[in-house]
Amino acid sequence: MMRLSQWIAFWGYCQSIKWPPIMGVSGGKLTTDLMAMVRAEDTINPARVPHYLTELPKKMNYWHRILNHVMYLGESFIRWSVVVPVLNNALQKPYETPSVQLMLLNTHPVLDYVQNLPPNIIEVGGLHISSTTEAMPEYIEEFMEQYLDCIIYINLRYIDLMNGLGPDAVIQMIKSYPDCGFIWNAHNLAQLPEKLPNLLMCDNINQHNILAQFQIKAFLNHGDSFSLQDAIYYAVPLIVLPLILEEFNNAQRIRERALGVVLNPSEFTLDSFVKPLKSVLNDATYTDALYQSQIKFRNRPQSPVELAIWHAEQLISEPHMYKYLAQPDTFGQNYFVNHSLDVLTLPFFLLITFVLNLMFLIYQVYEVYKLEKLPKKLSEKQKKLIKDKKKPKTNTVKQGEAGETSIGAADSKESLKSKDE
Repeated sequence: MMRLSQWIAFWGYCQSIKWPPIMGVSGGKLTTDLMAMVRAEDTINPARVPHYLTELPKKMNYWHRILNHVMYLGESFIRWSVVVPVLNNALQKPYETPSVQLMLLNTHPVLDYVQNLPPNIIEVGGLHISSTTEAMPEYIEEFMEQYLDCIIYINLRYIDLMNGLGPDAVIQMIKSYPDCGFIWNAHNLAQLPEKLPNLLMCDNINQHNILAQFQIKAFLNHGDSFSLQDAIYYAVPLIVLPLILEEFNNAQRIRERALGVVLNPSEFTLDSFVKPLKSVLNDATYTDALYQSQIKFRNRPQSPVELAIWHAEQLISEPHMYKYLAQPDTFGQNYFVNHSLDVLTLPFFLLITFVLNLMFLIYQVYEVYKLEKLPKKLSEKQKKLIKDKKKPKTNTVKQGEAGETSIGAADSKESLKSKDE
């Protein structure tokens, strides 16, 4: 905590005297926090740009976009409900987001997204890659001369996290391909694996020099941005096992662009590396896609180093130039204001009001129609009841009339007899 407070105090002192001008370098993705540091307008559109911690595809459907908005809203909520209070307690004063004049961003559209970047955020993907290679150590060169056709480079830092199956799965893959050489950068392994004739264990070797060799036919890694950019720069097919943070997002981009095979950590077994390596070595789809990506990644008007140096020199000579590229008015706006959600509430309210009134009108018309229809139905029933009631009465009346006629006939006969007598 003391180191954090001292660093932030030093940063605040530099900003108070407005010297020296500060340039930041980001090795990750374009985030809302990074936008806040350069006081730039938030140009990230959740409807088109998946959150950097998700595995959402580039073409998102309706439910994907809902999840993506939840991720961006959740990020803002965690920042202001958890991160900022902790920093306030650590510093014993209100925390203010540090401000920088210029930010160098380690991204490129070949691997990441095509985004609308603010003018004070410069994309320099591949800044860490050197255009020249150094001589390899003698023991590595001797090993590579034995396997001129196929060498696999392995750099899996967190393979021990796979419930004890990770190192054994790598050994299983190495034993399944005795004709291929394997160079394993095992500087983070808790325990070194068994010795095999086609395996060379190394510690903290230069990854660029290894991938630049023509014998390298595949590269196993976890999917960090630096390793993926190295593989694209040298057109080496990938086998990616994502485990943490943005590695899952990077793995999704590798899958969409057919630059390699992505493994699912939840379905990891001892044979998980065997089949993907066979696919990478034999399927030309991956190499074709990598060659196309390599051309796009390398062919630029300026190299990333030259571009970074140019902007650094401009910042030193004209420190106020980048100040006019920022938009500090948008810094204090919340998520709803930045994305005009507060403006959309008015037409949404009017639409809801119109729909409710329309439903109420339809209901009233139905009730009137129902009242007009109801008496006719009752009169028909009443008529039927009346007919049913009248039928037996008419029969009795007819019988009574028949009886009266018979009595009258008898009386008339008796009167005729009396007259004859």
